Amino acid sequence: ISNSSDALEKLRHKLVSEGRVLPELRIDLETDKEKCLVAIQDTGIGMNYEELLSNLGTIARSGSKAFLDTLKRQTETSNKIIGQFGVGFYSVFMVANQVEVFSKSAEPDSLGYCWRSDGSFWSSGWN
Repeated sequence: ISNSSDALEKLRHKLVSEGRVLPELRIDLETDKEKCLVAIQDTGIGMNYEELLSNLGTIARSGSKAFLDTLKRQTETSNKIIGQFGVGFYSVFMVANQVEVFSKSAEPDSLGYCWRSDGSFWSSGWN
């Protein structure tokens, strides 16, 4: 959930700094006890292929920390970013046998991608 919160804050910052209108910022949670499923969905900034590989393929690498470091070099900073250490996502493996992350960058004409905990990664090619 903290990653979703950070994704929303990154999108908010990007759109405000570009003078664009903010869409509805949401985090939705869904559970299915019979399927042993927990789904977390947000309307945040999303990730492209390279960001998925970099952020999910490397333990203790925080995209949020890199984002904050960039902001510190600029005049406006944000203290609303939660994740800064790059290990929070990996705690999911303490309770799950399989993890799937579906993501689509908020950039125009981006494709969506999926990352799986078993190491497979593919382009799903959705718009």
